[in-house]
Amino acid sequence: MKTGKMIGACILLVTAFSPVQITAESTNAVKRSLPPLAQKLPPLPPKANPEPVPPSRILARVNGVDITRATLDRQVELMAVLLKNKNPKITPQRLDLFKKKNLKRISNDMVRRIMLSTCLEPSNIVVSAEMRKSVEQDFAQNYGAKKQSFEKLRGVVEGAGYLKEFEDNLRLEALIKTFVTTVYSNRYYVSDTDILKYRKDVEDFNVMANATNAFNRAMAAKVAERARKGEDFARLADEFSQDPGKNPGGLIGQCDEHDFEDAKHVWLAVASLKTGGVTDVIDLEDGFAVFHVNKRLSAEETETGEEALLLSRIFFRRAFTFPPQSDEDFRADIEKELRQALFKDIIVAFRRQSKIEYPEGVVENY
Repeated sequence: MKTGKMIGACILLVTAFSPVQITAESTNAVKRSLPPLAQKLPPLPPKANPEPVPPSRILARVNGVDITRATLDRQVELMAVLLKNKNPKITPQRLDLFKKKNLKRISNDMVRRIMLSTCLEPSNIVVSAEMRKSVEQDFAQNYGAKKQSFEKLRGVVEGAGYLKEFEDNLRLEALIKTFVTTVYSNRYYVSDTDILKYRKDVEDFNVMANATNAFNRAMAAKVAERARKGEDFARLADEFSQDPGKNPGGLIGQCDEHDFEDAKHVWLAVASLKTGGVTDVIDLEDGFAVFHVNKRLSAEETETGEEALLLSRIFFRRAFTFPPQSDEDFRADIEKELRQALFKDIIVAFRRQSKIEYPEGVVENY
């Protein structure tokens, strides 16, 4: 769904890095050849021990930098501005729901970003104009409307009054990408022999995954038929559904058309049913589902003031399969995985240098 995807994009402010290369005969060998991160990370200044601050004023202190409720609120509002820019049709009610649901996630992200910023600033990294431009293009792609330039995106944020927070996020991403491409400037290399081996592994994996998917789809069809013949849908959901966040009886809850913006075929299927109706098997990105309309709700019965449905579903997982790829794209994906693993190692190393305090007295001091 668009809202879900946008939330992920808003929260993730540190994304893809330029390729980093280490010559090796396998991915395991590449990972083992990484130099100790402690030798590469810029040193932090001595950890300060500032005077205690009233818990009511701060949410966390990261390497001596306070995150207050006011700074968190402004970051949340910036994310809402970006979400509204990406999806102009989103309602005020949906924006409020986004803010409430993602307050904790955005707070945790701020802790990580301040940790990264305070760890990198002592190294006096110089960001090139080319790198800055690259990051701006990434921001426009992730947070901009369709074909919206970075300049127009920046203008939207400035008009809303959150330019400083936006520029801080931009600066940090450019700083991190510069650090990674400077310190780990060599490129990964995957040999042709490796490509052939990985290709065979992928083919074998896909054979098993496709067999699993055929079985799960057939099971979903049988369960749908049993429900349409009168068996209790809730009992079938409790017995068969593989939904990872399954509620009793497969209950999803109140849903309207906005909840299926990225899966309009689902809304078209359920909206055409009467109360008690059961859909055929519906293909989803992550699986196969059968939906049941528990109740049709009028606009007066909903919090959003829009007509909605009370839905349940029975879900069967879709096993991941690798898509067809050229050797060039296949090699690029392997290199990308290695870069992601490198970034996780950098986060761990920075965290060991950092001091993170919370009002409750919890101190993360590695």
